[in-house]
Amino acid sequence: MRVVVNATPIIALSRIKKLELLHKIYRKVFIAKEVFAETVEFSRGKPDVSSIESSSFLEVTEVKNMVGVEMLLTELDRGESETIVLAKEINADLIIMDEKLGREIAELKGLKITGTIGVLIEAKYRKLIPEVREYLDLLRNKGVWVSTELYNKVVKELKEQ
Repeated sequence: MRVVVNATPIIALSRIKKLELLHKIYRKVFIAKEVFAETVEFSRGKPDVSSIESSSFLEVTEVKNMVGVEMLLTELDRGESETIVLAKEINADLIIMDEKLGREIAELKGLKITGTIGVLIEAKYRKLIPEVREYLDLLRNKGVWVSTELYNKVVKELKEQ
């Protein structure tokens, strides 16, 4: 399975010490050079950056279609733009992105989408974590925004109330 991940899920999972879930679920994931810059180079000194930098399963990949990236920059930031273009270039099976507009554009381009919470749900199904609610609470406590509506929906669907 070819998976491309954007910066926000990498940062969120590293904050809750669960970045390795990407490896356990997907084995290797691709990240665009800009995503590496956003998560590591621009964040030196911030908590959890070393876990991202030392992750051998994150394969930093250069995007070839810079015209495609430039076209997306009218609506998205560079990391999201490179993530979507890279996913198309490598014919990815899945893109992991949390930003609503980025997800919408990726879907319009025919890409299958999940996000940080989707990774946590998959981890629960694979018995890699006992429950999702605990990690939703951790995400919120670590400053990652999770809407109350989404939180309640996930907890209810997974019967973790």
